[in-house]
Amino acid sequence: MHPCADQNLNIPYYIKLRESFNWKGIYAWIFGPETPLKIQIEKFGSHDIIGGNVDPPSIQTKSYEEVVRLCKENIEQGMNNPRGFILCPGCEFPPLAEPIKPMAFLDAARQFGIYK
Repeated sequence: MHPCADQNLNIPYYIKLRESFNWKGIYAWIFGPETPLKIQIEKFGSHDIIGGNVDPPSIQTKSYEEVVRLCKENIEQGMNNPRGFILCPGCEFPPLAEPIKPMAFLDAARQFGIYK
């Protein structure tokens, strides 16, 4: 699920929704960069997979090296989530991002996202 934009005040309602429906399945959450990974892991990590939230405008405007650095930071913050972590943008991949930018995600995942 991708709750777009600033969803910080809605997090308790997402938790209540799961409890109300007595839902036991594992969910994958992909919040935008407005919701820190630390909060996502704290609220959902024991039950669900957390998706990364690399800032989409930064993907479009920053250099390849800077995007790799942002991905590395995202991986370091999320990779110890108990239910798993997926490196991804905090929303759709920017349409005007250079083709090298998805490669920055792959390179960062290969270099920093290996579980040992």
